[in-house]
Amino acid sequence: MHEFPVTAELSVSFQRYAYPPTGVISALPASCGALPVVAAGDGRLLVPAPQGEAFWVGFVATHGAPVSAVRAVAVLHGGERVDLATGAAPEPDDDAAFRVPPRFAAEGVPRGSGTWWALARHPGAAAAPACRSLELAVRSGPPGGGTRVTAQAYLVGVAEFEARAGVRLPPLDPGARYGGWRLP
Repeated sequence: MHEFPVTAELSVSFQRYAYPPTGVISALPASCGALPVVAAGDGRLLVPAPQGEAFWVGFVATHGAPVSAVRAVAVLHGGERVDLATGAAPEPDDDAAFRVPPRFAAEGVPRGSGTWWALARHPGAAAAPACRSLELAVRSGPPGGGTRVTAQAYLVGVAEFEARAGVRLPPLDPGARYGGWRLP
């Protein structure tokens, strides 16, 4: 599967692209396709994270669904937790969460000045953070109400993913980048 339904109103995907040389992006990179994901039970997902690649998180709202508040937190290899909406340690409130729609993606770890660290398990840039997993909390319905559902996406190596999922990960194809055309 390439899209995981966190709630009936919202699904997530992990859009892959070549890791940038500096580890920094200033705009949402064109996707070279969605990474496959495997549900491992209880809201846990396995996502392959190949070396030399990064990804952004796509939010897909069900047509006509109410706005969802999405809290996306990167758990780094050192155990630090970083809110992808603010770049700071996560707060217990939903005020800093992404509102979907109109948002449709989390670019990476905010650095300020309109730039982000690319999300990757094995960053190629020395100063870039290494991401171990992502925590996603989705609240659908009216602000302060509705239902809150959580999911945890664990980033794993390609060999581990293929062994556990029984699915072979195709190599990154930069020529397969989405060009903005209307999909069928």
